[in-house]
Amino acid sequence: MEGASFSWKDNSCLFDLHLKVQYGTLVGVKGAIAAGKSSLLAAILGEINLVNGRIRQYVRSVSYAPQLPWIFADTIRNNILLGKVMDEERYKNVIKACCLDVDLQNFGKVADLMMIGDKGVNLSGGQKARISLARALYTDADLYLLDDPLAAVDPNVAKKIFDQCIGPRSLLREKTRILVTHQIHFLDEADQTILLTNSRIDEFYSEQPAEDEQSNTTTEMNSSDDDKFNFKLKTATTDMNSIVKTETSTDGAVNWNVWFQLFTAPPLRWLGFFLSIILIFTAEAMYDFSNRWLSLWSAKSKKNQSSSFDAYVYLGLTLGTLIAALVRAGFLFYIMLCGSTYFHNQMLTVTAILAVALRHQINSSAAALTITYCITIVDLFQWAVRQSAEAENYMTSAERIHEYGQLVPENHKNNSKCSVLVQLPNDWPSQGAGKSSLLQGLFRLVDQSSITGSILIDDIDIACISLDQLRSHLSVIPQAPVLFCGTLRYNIDPFAQYSDEECLTALEAVQLKQLVCNHPDRLSQLVAESGSNLSAGERQLICVARAILKRSHILLIDEATANVDHVTDSMIQKVIADKFRDRTILTIAHRLNTIANSDRILMLQQGEVAYFDVPSNIDLI
Repeated sequence: MEGASFSWKDNSCLFDLHLKVQYGTLVGVKGAIAAGKSSLLAAILGEINLVNGRIRQYVRSVSYAPQLPWIFADTIRNNILLGKVMDEERYKNVIKACCLDVDLQNFGKVADLMMIGDKGVNLSGGQKARISLARALYTDADLYLLDDPLAAVDPNVAKKIFDQCIGPRSLLREKTRILVTHQIHFLDEADQTILLTNSRIDEFYSEQPAEDEQSNTTTEMNSSDDDKFNFKLKTATTDMNSIVKTETSTDGAVNWNVWFQLFTAPPLRWLGFFLSIILIFTAEAMYDFSNRWLSLWSAKSKKNQSSSFDAYVYLGLTLGTLIAALVRAGFLFYIMLCGSTYFHNQMLTVTAILAVALRHQINSSAAALTITYCITIVDLFQWAVRQSAEAENYMTSAERIHEYGQLVPENHKNNSKCSVLVQLPNDWPSQGAGKSSLLQGLFRLVDQSSITGSILIDDIDIACISLDQLRSHLSVIPQAPVLFCGTLRYNIDPFAQYSDEECLTALEAVQLKQLVCNHPDRLSQLVAESGSNLSAGERQLICVARAILKRSHILLIDEATANVDHVTDSMIQKVIADKFRDRTILTIAHRLNTIANSDRILMLQQGEVAYFDVPSNIDLI
C-alpha cells in the first residue's frame, strides 16, 4: 500500500496507509476499538473502496477467518471443508492444530459428523471460532487474514492455537499471515507489527527472530508431527442427540385433513364449509338449468317460441345465475381469506360419452347443448389440471403452517413440577441473591423436561414463573453482540422506557458518547442489521450500555470483553463493578483477571462442578 485511503460507501474508514508485507512473514495488527483493524483486512480483500493511493498484491489466493465466525447448518466436517475435496492428512493436521481433537472426541461416535444448528447455536463461542479458523487453515492459500480468532478461547488454548496455527513454528510458518488481535503478548513473535490509531498506521516496526530460535522451529515442529492424532474419519453416522431435526417430508398428495382445516377456519368453521358447497352447486345448477331452459325453448315449434313467458323465465334464470355467481365468488373469497386457501370445483361427468351411447334417444336441442359442453370441456380439463397442480404446490406451505401450529408455545407448556404460576414481588430477585446456575438454565432456554432438580432464585423455583416475568428480571451481556436494525436509541432501549438523558448517561459510561456527539442524528443514527456498520468492540459496548440502562437484579456476562482491548476491558470491569455493586453478577470468562475480584468462583469440567470456592482458596494460575 502506498498512500492508500479507503471508504465504506460514503464513510471514510482508513487514511494514508503505507504498508509493505514480505511473503512468508507474520504481521500483527493491534489498536483500540474502532481503530480500523477489521477495515484493514477488508481493504486487503477488496471489500471496500480505494479512494486514494494504490494497493498491489502478489498473491494468487487469500484465506480469511472473520472476527464473528460464520457457521452454517451442516456437519462440522462440511463447515471446515466448505465444498473442497477431502485431504485426510491435511484435515487431521488442521483439526489437531486448532485444538478441535478433544472436542470431537467428546462428541462421541458422531465426531466431526455432528450436525450444527444455524449460526452454530449448539456450539460454544470458542468452538465456533476454532471451526472458522480450521476452515481458513484447510484452504491452501498464499495469504491468511485472521481477524482476532483467539478472542473466544481461554489463554491456554489460545497459546496452543497460536503456536500450532499462526506462529513461527506452526502449520502456516511458510505462509504470509496478518493477525489482528487484542492479546498483544502474541505479537512478540511477529515479524512485523502495526499499530492503528484513528484509522491511520501510527507505528510500524519489524523484528527479526534469532537464528537459534529459527533452528528450534524445525525441531519443535518435527516433534509435534510425530505425535499422531488418533482420529478416524467416518463416512456416515446418525447423531441421535442433534438439535437439528430432519424436516418431515411426505410423498404424494397433501393430506385431506389440511384442506378441511383451512376451509373450516374461524369464524364460520364447518358452517362456512357447508355454505361454500351449497353456493357452488346452486350457482352451477342455475347455470345448467338456464342452458337447459334455452335448449327446451329452442326445441318448441316456431309458434310457441315467440311466447314472452319463456323469455322472462330465461331472463330470470340468467339473472339468478349471475346473482348466484356473484354471491358464490364473494363468499369463496371470504372463505379463502379466513383459511388462506383456494377451493376447487370438481368437473362434471363427461357428457360426450353419454351422447354417443344415447344417440337414438337424444333430440337435436339436447345434442346441441351436449356439443357445447364437449367443446369447452377440453379447456376446462387443462385449466383444472394446471390449477390443481398449483394449488397442491401452494398447499405445502399451508401444510407446514398447520404442522407448526400444533406446537405448544414454550410459555404455555405444562410443567409437571409446578402447576400454579407464582406471583412475583416487585423487588424480585432480591439484591445479592447469590444463586449460581448456567446461563441457559436461568433463562429457561432448554426444555424443562430434560432438567432434573430445581433452579431457585430467592427460594422461588423459576419453573413456576412465566417466561415473560423471568426474563424481564434478568439481563445478559452475550459473547456475540445482538443488535437490531433500527436507531441507536432503539438498540439500547427497545421498549422506550427511559429518557434520552438516561440513554446518553449509559453510553457515556462505556465511553461511547463520542459515537453520539460526532453524528448529526445523535441517538437517532441508524444501526445496520446485526450492527454491520459498527466495529465489533462498539457493538459489544452497546450491549453493555443496554444492560447498564436496565440495571436488573441479576446480570449474566458471557465473555463480554473478548472483542475489546485491555484498556477498554478494564474500563468495562470498573463500570460494571460500579453500576452493579448491589446486584448479583454471574460472569463466564476465559480471562482470569475478569473474575479475580468475584466473591465466588465456579469451575466446570466436562459439565461437572470441579470446585466452588472463594478466590483466595483457588489457584488461578
